[in-house]
Amino acid sequence: MRPLPWLCVACALTSPRAGALDIETAVVSRSDGAYELAIDARLDAPPGRVLAVLTDYARLPELHPQIRETRVLGRPAPGATEVFTRLEGCVVLFCRDLERVEVIRLTAAGLEAEDVAGRSSFRE
Repeated sequence: MRPLPWLCVACALTSPRAGALDIETAVVSRSDGAYELAIDARLDAPPGRVLAVLTDYARLPELHPQIRETRVLGRPAPGATEVFTRLEGCVVLFCRDLERVEVIRLTAAGLEAEDVAGRSSFRE
């Protein structure tokens, strides 16, 4: 299980819908060819409102222009949601559409997402 790796979503929380955002730490690590992004942030918004924004999957494209499309594919287990996301990833001037299918769960530590193998632009 990996922390929800949507830096663009975290940055988009600076929108009026969610309040001010201070990123305290953002750590990218690589292990066995996989990348993990962990973000600790402080938001000037009630926790319930932040959770409501992050789990309103149909409206995530409103948060940031790089999020092109999102949709719920199903609920594979209690407390779990399978979500498809298409986003634009850019490095310098090269941009590419990236797709991911992930299962997102709410845990005591926060939202966690795990890619569904073979159904994303990512290997894991």
